[in-house]
Amino acid sequence: MIKISIHDLFQNSVSLFIFLLFGFALSAQHSYKGQLIDTAYVEIIPYRFVEGKILIPVQIEEHTYWFILDTGGELIVSPRIREAHQLKKSGHARVRGVNNTRQKLPKIQFPDIRIGNLTFSKYEGIVSDFFDRYPASCIGADGITGRDFLKNTCIQFDHPNRRIVLTDQPDKLALKGHTVSTITFSGSGSPQIPVSVNDQAPEMVLFDSGSDDLFSFQRAVAEQFHANKWTWKGSTSYGINMQPAKYERQYMVELDSVNIAGAVFRQCRTDVSKESRSRVGTRILHYGLVTIDFIQQRYYFKAFPDSVFAQDVRSFGLALEIRDQGYTVRAVLDGSEADQAGIVPGTMIRSIDGYTPGNDREEHCAQYRNGHPWKDKDAVEVFFVDQKGKEQKTILNLIWRE
Repeated sequence: MIKISIHDLFQNSVSLFIFLLFGFALSAQHSYKGQLIDTAYVEIIPYRFVEGKILIPVQIEEHTYWFILDTGGELIVSPRIREAHQLKKSGHARVRGVNNTRQKLPKIQFPDIRIGNLTFSKYEGIVSDFFDRYPASCIGADGITGRDFLKNTCIQFDHPNRRIVLTDQPDKLALKGHTVSTITFSGSGSPQIPVSVNDQAPEMVLFDSGSDDLFSFQRAVAEQFHANKWTWKGSTSYGINMQPAKYERQYMVELDSVNIAGAVFRQCRTDVSKESRSRVGTRILHYGLVTIDFIQQRYYFKAFPDSVFAQDVRSFGLALEIRDQGYTVRAVLDGSEADQAGIVPGTMIRSIDGYTPGNDREEHCAQYRNGHPWKDKDAVEVFFVDQKGKEQKTILNLIWRE
């Protein structure tokens, strides 16, 4: 059993969660077909890492695009890919996002798709304008590729070198010394790994590379904890249709330990809860080499020698969305100074520390990727419009939880 002490999980300010949890894990009612033509391969694919999302180069005909690699998702592309390649509509698919919101989207047929030297043939996928809408547009992706491309392969995530390795010969990956766990698959084919909380019996949890979490509970599970819990009122995440979660409360829970398939994280705080499934995301890639063998149903993990884990949460009690020329509050931490000042989900913020975002989308994206201008402040002055339509001023002090 590997024990990891951790450092640096959350370093965000007012927008602690919002837009960090897009939720690319989809469950479709249609079973997509397609196959990898190649055999006896070991393919190394470089990737970009943007806001916790893994972006890999994908070639369609003569064009190369960047797709989010999502082990909990399906093949999804932007309308501009459909138009550029004149892709034919083959029907509709009903999809369910991370927030349990449902949507019917057009389904299309693809020509051969290439990832590195590998050719994927006879695939169908979904079209969504998700990639053109802020803040998803800040990531620079044109599509999502996931579990339907991995069903007969083994994938290794080598995060320090920003690359994945795809192979149908797992014995060539030198997995000696790695912890190993059996995985199962959800009804939609997503990999599930064992996670034990506070030394309780393990449960199978989605491994979702479309999420930037370390570990997050399903909301209904998080509600069962009565102590050491942060409650957020409002919506802290979006699904593929960019609609907020149905329920108005999400939770973070402080735990003595989380055992993720043999890697033990002590004094751990979960990420914000989801409406659909509990999940492990890409944050674990910072602490070890992860290998998922879809062929033999095995999950491997080997901690990096210098892995150090501790959590530092910075927040002013708000989660924000940039809209037009101002900020809109998406969620408020229960009992925080913001909550006591009368700020609620939907509140319009006139300015924070004298700053307004304007309508420059490039500047909005810079804030999304790098943090707001006041991120290093200990206190901020906030002007907001209360529920009676009157402008109010309050001072919010930084909340520390270590």
